[in-house]
Amino acid sequence: MPARWSYFAIVLIISVCTTAFGQTVTTASEDHLLSAMTVAPLSCSTAPLLTCNSSITASPSCLSGQYYLDLYTFSAVAGQSITLTASTSTSYQILIDLQDSNPTILASKFGVSPVTLTYTFTASGTYYAGIGYVAQYATGSYTLGVSCGSGSASCQSSGTINLNSTVSGQLTAANGTACLGGNTYSAVYGFTGTRDIPVLITLTTSFAPYAEVEPSSFDTGVWKSSKSSGTVTLTFLPAVTGNSWIYFTSNTTAPTTGSYTIRLEPAPLDPCRRRSVSH
Repeated sequence: MPARWSYFAIVLIISVCTTAFGQTVTTASEDHLLSAMTVAPLSCSTAPLLTCNSSITASPSCLSGQYYLDLYTFSAVAGQSITLTASTSTSYQILIDLQDSNPTILASKFGVSPVTLTYTFTASGTYYAGIGYVAQYATGSYTLGVSCGSGSASCQSSGTINLNSTVSGQLTAANGTACLGGNTYSAVYGFTGTRDIPVLITLTTSFAPYAEVEPSSFDTGVWKSSKSSGTVTLTFLPAVTGNSWIYFTSNTTAPTTGSYTIRLEPAPLDPCRRRSVSH
């Protein structure tokens, strides 16, 4: 059993006994056993990705001690807020929490459905959300909704891109105008970069794009723009190993909607362009 799941199970067990206000919680009967799941179980070996303005329906499927729980991952930028809302038609109380990659519990909340937890991230990085029932061996369908803050200091992460993978989406008003100057709709994706290993980012859009790639420290990155729709490519050489970010918006004076596709793959290393900026 992965250590992170064990850590969340400890928090879940503690929460069975005590609320945030020091009150005793009456748990469901211990004779509740594993019931038939209404959806295919999530894998205990991976944490599925959460994205802004999304909703997931599942059943707790990873047994940790005497509790079934699920774990999800989320990429956030500094200043961004996230609101998690968990609901269920079962009679069980729900516990949800947010952890960093250490793992350290950043926030948690539990109670009768629905349960809502809001948190504002102080640093960019990868985080984890845990969800489970405050009852031994309890399972049953739940719905986890995700919404993200769109304040002036917030960029909304749309998810994470793995190496040798492609994501597609729509740039809409739901993305907000918080990033890259704050006057056009914009989006941001996270990826894990390795020091001195270049990556090639290919952005294909139905709108004229502007794109930036930066490390989480917001130090020197690369950027490129086009006056017409189509494809632009950026080669980025991470200065450190860790989270990096792909920001993009429309290269227009007014907000523009449209479709996009992002491809992330290894790039050949050109010694003459180390830490260079592409225009």
